[in-house]
Amino acid sequence: MNKIMRLHGGLVGLERGLLAFLLLGMLLLAVAQIVLRNFFGSGFIWGDAAVRLMVLWTAMLGAMQAAHHDEHIRIDALIRFFPDRFRHRVSALMEVVAAGLCGLAAWHAARFVWMEYVDGAEAFGHLPSWLCAVIIPIAFAIMALRFLVGAFKQWRGERGESEAVGQPEGP
Repeated sequence: MNKIMRLHGGLVGLERGLLAFLLLGMLLLAVAQIVLRNFFGSGFIWGDAAVRLMVLWTAMLGAMQAAHHDEHIRIDALIRFFPDRFRHRVSALMEVVAAGLCGLAAWHAARFVWMEYVDGAEAFGHLPSWLCAVIIPIAFAIMALRFLVGAFKQWRGERGESEAVGQPEGP
């Protein structure tokens, strides 16, 4: 179990590092594009496509981090109508549904990446388009796993009631 926890911690650290690197790179590239266009009438041919790609990767890594920290958007309007003693069970069911949806998205995104690989399309330069999109199935698969872990925690009552309905604790 200790090795799994270290592996998980390493994965979270890698996500954070990639997220910081992408944000900084995206900022620097966008500013460089603006300066080059406005003052020199030129720019990187691949710059705009690279920024769009960085936005995709940043969004997916950010979603993974949100799922890890249980700070993702949740639709919990109906849970408030259940008695207190059932809320953690209903919340666990909601986490299972979220895991299932993320798993389904991961499956179809993996099929898309495979089709891009088989097609041999290029995104920009000589960068294969499948390599640009590979973050999508990876991110959804990791989020599915994190939602399943969250469901088990909710079912066992390891999360507080306020966490089950997404409200801050305290008065």
